[in-house]
Amino acid sequence: MGKNQKSELCWKDFEHIEKERDIAFNILTLAVQTQAKGINILLYGSVGTGKTQLAKLLANKAKVDMYSVSAEFMDKEASRKDRLSDLASKQTILAKTNNSCILFDEAEDVMNRGFTEFGSASKAYLNTLLEETPVPIFWTTNNIYTVDPAFLRRMTYTIEFEKLTDDIRLNIWKKVVRKNKLKVNKEKLVELNKNYDIPPSLISNAVKTTKLINGSQDDFEIFVENVAKVVTKKKNVKKKKEFEMKEYSEKLINTDLDISDLTSKIKSCGKLNFSLCLYGEPGTGKSLYARYLAKELGIDVILKRASDLMSKYVGETEQNIAEAFEEAKSKKAMLIFDEADSFLQNRNNAVRNWEVSQVNEMLTWMESHEYPFVCTTNLLDTLDEASLRRFTFKIKFDFMTSEQTNLAMGHFFGIKNANLNIKGLTAGDFATVKKKADFLCITDLYELSKMLEDEVKIKKSKELQNCVGF
Repeated sequence: MGKNQKSELCWKDFEHIEKERDIAFNILTLAVQTQAKGINILLYGSVGTGKTQLAKLLANKAKVDMYSVSAEFMDKEASRKDRLSDLASKQTILAKTNNSCILFDEAEDVMNRGFTEFGSASKAYLNTLLEETPVPIFWTTNNIYTVDPAFLRRMTYTIEFEKLTDDIRLNIWKKVVRKNKLKVNKEKLVELNKNYDIPPSLISNAVKTTKLINGSQDDFEIFVENVAKVVTKKKNVKKKKEFEMKEYSEKLINTDLDISDLTSKIKSCGKLNFSLCLYGEPGTGKSLYARYLAKELGIDVILKRASDLMSKYVGETEQNIAEAFEEAKSKKAMLIFDEADSFLQNRNNAVRNWEVSQVNEMLTWMESHEYPFVCTTNLLDTLDEASLRRFTFKIKFDFMTSEQTNLAMGHFFGIKNANLNIKGLTAGDFATVKKKADFLCITDLYELSKMLEDEVKIKKSKELQNCVGF
C-alpha cells in the first residue's frame, strides 16, 4: 500500500484559493462519510504550485488516510499499465475500509491516452475506474490541453492552480528561507521575487542547495537563476526593468483617434474589460502609449513578445498564450502582446494545423478576458479578421506631422522654431538620434537634421518613397 501520505504545508498556505480548497474539503469529507462512489477531484495548472501538497493536506485535514499510486514497479519506472493496475488494486483493497482516498500524481499518461483509439486500456475499463471508484481519487497534472474530454467529463470537481501573485510568492520566499534557516535579508528577497518568476517548489530546491554548500545569499541567487533557466527553457531569465515609464508626451503621438480623449473616457468609465489593437510604423509610440494608459489606470503591465510565446513544440505556444492571460488575470494587470502579427496570422493562409490552433487559442481568451488586453503590430493587414473584430478599439499610429516634428526638436534637443520638413519621422527616431548625438556631442541643427534624414532613408514604408527632404 505504501506510506500514508502527509503534507508539508499548512491550511493557510492555500488561502489564495480558499473557496476552492474549502469546497474540495467538503466533497472529500462527505464522500467518505456517505461512502459515495465515483468521486474524482482534478488538480491542474502551473508547475510547482502545490497541487500534490494540497491533495495531501485535504486528506490530512479530513483525517482520511491517503495512499499514492506508485510510479515504480519492480525497482523500475512504472509503465502506464503498471500504474493503472496499481490503482485498481488499491481501489479493491481500500473499498473494504471506510476512511481512505487515493492520490494519482503526474497523471498525464493516463489522461492523454486513456480514451483514444491509441490507448492501451479499453474505454469501458477506464470508465469503471473513474465512475465506480469506491474511494475518492485525487488526480494531479500540469497540463490539461491534451487531455481527452471524456476524462475531464468524469471529474467531480476541478481546481486550477494559476501563477501566484507577487505578494503570495514573496510570502512563500520568506517562509521557505525562514524554515530552512538560510540567511537572506528582506531587501534581497524582495529583489529576487521581483526578478525571478518561479514556482514555490523551485524556491525550496534553491534554498536546500544553498544550505548544502553552506552558501551565501549571492550563491542562493545563482541557484535560483539556474533552476529558472531549466523551467523556462530560456538563457535570459532575469526580468529587465522594462516597465518603468519613460517620458511620454501625447503631443508627439499622431493617431487617427483623439488619444487624450480616449484615455480620459477609459479612466472615467471605471471598466477594465477592454482591448486595443495599436497598429502602425515602428517607433510611433504604440507600446509606450499602452504603458502610459496602464499607469493612468493604476495597474501593472505584463509584456509578452513573440519570443516569449512562440515554441517549436506542438501545443506549447497555445499553453504559453493561456498562461500569459492567466498571469494577467491573477495580477489584474494590463497584458500587452508585442509583435502580435507573429501569432495572429490570418488562418486562411495557414499551412499547418498548429497555425490555426494558436489563433483559436488567442480568440478564445480575448472573448473571456476581464482585464485590459493590448496588441501592437506593424503589419495590420496580416492579422486574422476574426481577431480584429474582437478588439474594442483599433488605433492607427502614424508618422509625425510637420508641427509635431518641430515640437520634437524642442522636446529632445531644446531647439525651437527649427522649421524642419522631414516626412516619416517618429518619436523613436528622435530618441535614437538623441542618444547618438549625445555620444558624438552634436548640437548643430544641420547635423541633427542629417541624422534624422538618415533614419528615414532606411525605412521601407511605401508612404516614404521619394519623400525625404527638408
